[in-house]
Amino acid sequence: MHNSAKKIIKQFHDNQEIYRSLKHDIDDIFTRIIDTNHFRISNMAIRIKSEDALMKKITYKNRYQDINEITDVVACRIITLFENDVDRIYECVKDNFEVIEYNDKKKKNM
Repeated sequence: MHNSAKKIIKQFHDNQEIYRSLKHDIDDIFTRIIDTNHFRISNMAIRIKSEDALMKKITYKNRYQDINEITDVVACRIITLFENDVDRIYECVKDNFEVIEYNDKKKKNM
C-alpha cells in the first residue's frame, strides 16, 4: 500500500465519529428540507463510504494525498417521484451546502 493510501485510511478510521455525526446531521437537514417543501421522494439514502470502496477509489484515481480531497466520503442520494423536483431539491441543497460536484444521471444519459 502506498504511503498516501496508508495515511488516508488512517484518517478515515480516525474520523469515523465525525462521519457518523455528519450522516445524522445530513439526515436531519434533508428530512426538514423534504418536509418543509412537501417534496415527494421515492428514496433517500445516506452512506459513509466503506473502507474497501475508499481503497478502490484511492487506487483507481491515484491522485489523493489526504482524506479531505475526497468529496464523497459521506454522501446522500435522493430519488424523487417527480422529475421537476430534482431541480427544486438541488436549489435547496445549494442553499444549505457548498456544492462541489453535481451529477444528474438522467441528463448525462441524454
